[in-house]
Amino acid sequence: MSKFCVALSVILMPLDSVGVAIGNINVRFYMIPATVVLVAAIIRPTGKNSKWPLTLKVLAVYTLLCVGSIIWSYSPSDTAQASFGQLFLLLWLIAVFRLYREDRFSFEEFCRWLLYGCFASSAVALLQVLAAAALGTDLGVWFSQNVPWPRPHGLTSEPVWAALVASIGFFMSPLARKRSNSFALMVVFGSVLVLTFSRAALAAVAAVLLLGLARKLFFSESLAATGKSIAAVLAAPIVLIPIFFLLLEVLPSEALRRLDIVRALGVDGASADQGSLASRLGVQDLILDYWGRHPILGHGVGSLAPLAEDPLMRQIYAGGGELNTGRGSTNLLLTNLYDLGVVGLLLVVALIVSLIVGTRGVAMPQVVARAILLVALIQFMASNGFRLGIFWALMAVVIFVQHSRNSSAKELRNEKYLAH
Repeated sequence: MSKFCVALSVILMPLDSVGVAIGNINVRFYMIPATVVLVAAIIRPTGKNSKWPLTLKVLAVYTLLCVGSIIWSYSPSDTAQASFGQLFLLLWLIAVFRLYREDRFSFEEFCRWLLYGCFASSAVALLQVLAAAALGTDLGVWFSQNVPWPRPHGLTSEPVWAALVASIGFFMSPLARKRSNSFALMVVFGSVLVLTFSRAALAAVAAVLLLGLARKLFFSESLAATGKSIAAVLAAPIVLIPIFFLLLEVLPSEALRRLDIVRALGVDGASADQGSLASRLGVQDLILDYWGRHPILGHGVGSLAPLAEDPLMRQIYAGGGELNTGRGSTNLLLTNLYDLGVVGLLLVVALIVSLIVGTRGVAMPQVVARAILLVALIQFMASNGFRLGIFWALMAVVIFVQHSRNSSAKELRNEKYLAH
């Protein structure tokens, strides 16, 4: 039963906005099986006992600081909603880690469950576009002036989160048991990335692919692998340059203007970019102007949202337009600087370092744990999705890797001790 509930909660996490409203609380469907996992972990007798991996320790300290910020928060109600949601995810993660170390499920099973959820979200995103194009039926797509086709929001609230899920699924596709299925999944996720036209997601995918290629090129111990990487580097311009010029001819001018970042940064930024880039830059200016009022411990988690909704702030920093902060979040680092001050910023930097270092040299089944983390973290520099359930599932992947590595190191030390 506990394994089934872990699987169901992980599958539902990429479908983050699917849920019901109970009073003033939005209950996501993934929270229901996640609660069962929590209860089962509480009532079950303690099994194997082992130290927490570094990432889980940092997460625990960071989350406790988030909850504690209610005491000094600029907006206690927003802080309570954001911090207790994060506390719930932390407790879920601790319970799932406990089941994992008791061998209730395998690492490969957990990754496949997450892949299933990513596919479900992206499949619905494609269905939305097909329904809009063929039947004129609105199943929840965004018609953008500067992207002249329906932009699907999938099951994660809006296009940017649908693109985040698709980018994660893209790098997890090789986990499919059949190569043909892996290719089909990559086509599905790639299609959603194109349709959502999220610049952050497209840039993140391109950056991770280039980093992966560079890693093979400079750190491969195999001469044959190095040769293939060099061939790929030489072949890439031959393939990509014609595609680039083809896109210049095929893509509508409205879509091309969306890629004109220089214009978007100029005086005409709002019309060139729907205000999305201007909005994010406005929020960042707001943070840089206000964070110094409470530099050590910040203003409280989630407290940026009400400030960004203030008409005066909108007039000053967005010319009267919207200051896009989502759940009180913008750039991951700046959000934490405002919410939790210098202490929070240092903690989130420590967390990022632990995530990256924790996956160093790890060989997953045809997929690299670091790739799916980097593709998310790069996007969080534009839109912070740290509080989405799917990112906590990714953190579970790293924690499992760290635990396995620590266990292997411990076994090796025991073997050496017995040998002496």
